[in-house]
Amino acid sequence: MEKEQIDACVILELAIQAKPDKEQRKSIELCRKYLHHVSKYGNASISLPALGEIWGALLRKVEDSLKREHYFSVITDIIEQNALVISSPTRETYAIADSIVKFDTRIDPADALRIAETVTEEAIFITLDKKLIENTLLQEKLNVRIKPPY
Repeated sequence: MEKEQIDACVILELAIQAKPDKEQRKSIELCRKYLHHVSKYGNASISLPALGEIWGALLRKVEDSLKREHYFSVITDIIEQNALVISSPTRETYAIADSIVKFDTRIDPADALRIAETVTEEAIFITLDKKLIENTLLQEKLNVRIKPPY
């Protein structure tokens, strides 16, 4: 079973489900099924920088401290219940991320770091970000697969 690196957006999609429309409900269900699937195999990880991205998003977007605390708890439960491993970037990761942003200036530095982590872990990158999923040139150059959680 191949390793999989989970993007922050997959976790945030499950944690914050405020008034989802039909498309978002479908996305939430697919994320839930995906995490249930990987929990059986223990092959998925989320990086410390991705967790920082999640915490930062909650601090910026959720003003009510009790709600924010609830979301932190939900995210902790998602990580624990689905046996997600927490990984850290290496020196090589940062060098690869730097080459990614030089190669494709449209890629956000945080996304470049997530993809670089995937490359150094020899994993598949799981994200909801269509611009990354559809970036075949980047995938070919780095020999990395980027796909949605379904």
